[in-house]
Amino acid sequence: MSLQGLAISRAEFGVVLRAKSYSSLTINSKEYNPVHKEGLRNIAREFNVPIEEIETLNTKDTLEHILYNYTKLKNNTELLATTVESFIKDSDKDFEKYVTGISGIIQEKVFASCFSEDPTSMLMWSHYADNHKGMVIEYNFNNLDLDNQKQIMTGLHPVYYTNKLLNLDNFRDVQEKILVHALAAINKSIEWEYEKEWRIIVLEEKDEVGFNLQIVQPSSIILGARVSKMHKILLSLEAKKKGIPLKQIKLDKSSYHLEVVEFDGVF
Repeated sequence: MSLQGLAISRAEFGVVLRAKSYSSLTINSKEYNPVHKEGLRNIAREFNVPIEEIETLNTKDTLEHILYNYTKLKNNTELLATTVESFIKDSDKDFEKYVTGISGIIQEKVFASCFSEDPTSMLMWSHYADNHKGMVIEYNFNNLDLDNQKQIMTGLHPVYYTNKLLNLDNFRDVQEKILVHALAAINKSIEWEYEKEWRIIVLEEKDEVGFNLQIVQPSSIILGARVSKMHKILLSLEAKKKGIPLKQIKLDKSSYHLEVVEFDGVF
């Protein structure tokens, strides 16, 4: 597996893992949220409603089903609608507290370093490498040492691109299900699919904004097409000292195409 870290900050070729933060938009779906679900199950038990009748319904439909079929409110549609609206409004407030709590836990414990499969993405070079003035550090994770690099082996995940928000319904007891944090950290809108991203996710109790994680030596350093002469010289010397192959991006003169080639030694 060969991955590239675009414009990654580093210390002696380790990677910097930074704390991730997530809004409620990243990790919830109110329509099927666990706070609603628990309240509805309690109501269903109180009126002896078979759970299978409401299992596939959303919050509004579930409550209307119970109130219409198991109470006298079916004769008072106005009161029925008001009751449904009130329940949803109150449980939404509880759900926001629930999500805020999860977000707080995530921000305190989850750290990430980001990589890409594609060193020739025009957008990635523009967005993350100062418009081709930066560099890519390439890593090969095929031969990790289980004894010394277990944290990387267990923490390296491809990003999952989706149109749907992460539904926490199956992770209500998030304090004990720590892996939901990693799941939230690799969930991303399908709009970002072009990045072909992977992330190393590490769960740590740290107060720092980020910390260094020692990983494998880079398999190459790829210079951007517009790297300055000074940076070419410095990176060339560093690569030679570390025994790391030096490459560079070549811009196609007739199309929007990038190619990785061996460094030509021209400064």
